[in-house]
Amino acid sequence: MAAPTLARTAVVVGSSVAGVRTARALRTEGFDGRVVLVGEENELPYDKPPLSKQFLDGRWDDARVRLLTAEAAAEADIELALGVAAQRLDVAAGAVVLADGRRLDYDVVVLATGAAARPSPWPVESGVYVVRTLADSRALAAQLLVDQPVVVVGGGFIGAEVAATARRLGRQVTVVDPLDAPVGRVVGAEIGSLFTDLHH
Repeated sequence: MAAPTLARTAVVVGSSVAGVRTARALRTEGFDGRVVLVGEENELPYDKPPLSKQFLDGRWDDARVRLLTAEAAAEADIELALGVAAQRLDVAAGAVVLADGRRLDYDVVVLATGAAARPSPWPVESGVYVVRTLADSRALAAQLLVDQPVVVVGGGFIGAEVAATARRLGRQVTVVDPLDAPVGRVVGAEIGSLFTDLHH
């Protein structure tokens, strides 16, 4: 085990895979100060990639996507500050200010917030879903049980995965994207055309 560290408090902002791995690594590398993991959602940390695949089609349940249980966090002495967003970073004072007004003083801060989905201009009540959170995936999974056509706006990886999952569940699927092939922006037109063939 590494020698004890001098820092007293490490605050990790972001409770997805990067944040959880950072918090765990601090412990395995011998950090013996306070570790606080901040997550905006009121959910124990979970892995996001299965939300558009195995979790969406019901092959995986909540427990299978969890990155950290409350018991594992307690055992590793990782404090969980869930259900509250980090609102700002007060660098001069060395504090993370949370949306509920709490201040978490730190010696070390790690920002592992990930990406945000583009906001939808349509309300969920209109049958439009964004897949970014566990709650989003739960809502869409329930809707996919209804036998009706599905339109996926966006042909990136998540859009292509949602389309494939909906198709596997027997839904008629249309993907709307400015490019000719799914994930073409990431892998190029030639590989993207292979994805198109797979989806047909």
